[in-house]
Amino acid sequence: MKKQILLYLIVPVLLSIGIGACNSSSKKAQSTAETSTIQWQKIDDLSEKIKEQPKKVLIKVFADWCGPCKLMDRTTMQHPQIIDYINEHYYAVSLNSEEREALNFNGQTFKFIPYGAGGYHELPVALLNGDVRLPSLVFLDEEMQVIQGIPGYQDAKSLDVMLNYFAEDAYQETPWATYKDNYESSF
Repeated sequence: MKKQILLYLIVPVLLSIGIGACNSSSKKAQSTAETSTIQWQKIDDLSEKIKEQPKKVLIKVFADWCGPCKLMDRTTMQHPQIIDYINEHYYAVSLNSEEREALNFNGQTFKFIPYGAGGYHELPVALLNGDVRLPSLVFLDEEMQVIQGIPGYQDAKSLDVMLNYFAEDAYQETPWATYKDNYESSF
């Protein structure tokens, strides 16, 4: 009888310890998962953020209907090394090419332009000099001036080279082809 009472006391204690350990590791996994996503910023907030801590800007231009855009979000933009590098070296902005809201950028307001059954937003057009192909990436310097717009789907290995090229300011001295040929990716 004493053994049964002891067993009834010990089992709940052991179970609660086990459950506590599971919850602890679950919380660690959850906090890791939270930090392993790109920290997307609002374009309206960039001026203040850059004043506080200068960084380059990466703008991903997409549309809701764009298949390659969705594929790039599910693959390239989920790669842990890409996520870490972007979060460390860039302010990242996801910009819908058909955004309906007016956006302020570099002291100028950009609006949605109705066209046919849909329309387009002026900001991606301005950033990409009228050559809006989806998806596109736009790299800006610390003064929010366009360095380069790059159209098309990028896999993680290709994006890795681009991210480093612009973050390290190699674009100022080294031609792209030379940099790309000599770059040693960890992918």
